[in-house]
Amino acid sequence: MYFTWGRGSLYMLQSQSKALKPQSKLAQSVQERGDDEPQTRARLCMLNFGSCPLTFVQQESSPESNKQISASIQAIPSDITSLESVVFRVQGEDFSQLRAVIFGLNMDMGEVVVQFHKVDDKLYEGRAILTSCTEEVMQYRMELETSHGSAAVDFDAKRKE
Repeated sequence: MYFTWGRGSLYMLQSQSKALKPQSKLAQSVQERGDDEPQTRARLCMLNFGSCPLTFVQQESSPESNKQISASIQAIPSDITSLESVVFRVQGEDFSQLRAVIFGLNMDMGEVVVQFHKVDDKLYEGRAILTSCTEEVMQYRMELETSHGSAAVDFDAKRKE
């Protein structure tokens, strides 16, 4: 369906069924299951309340030999506000290629990719600035990915006044 706007430029309107899918694996699995309504999503450990435990499962050839790697993540400051820098600190293991993808749960805000760098022995930090939203409080999920597997946590970000 096309509409004319302005000086004769054509603009195409898409129905929601043709909307682009989120890029992260977790976001794709949520959308494919049809869990895109905020009230149907279970919240994970909330970074706003302090440090959250992470468990990465390193897949081996047989399920019995899978290795679980424990770590923790913390947000500084824990009172997260949009358009302000937040530091995510992961501690507990030597990771290779630690990165995270942040996406909205109650509204599609795109994705924010967080690259972590090694600060100290078994300590990594990554920074992000979250986009502003019309919602008073935006709900986010962060999926962390490493060579040891993936894990996820949730947090809320207040709109900057």
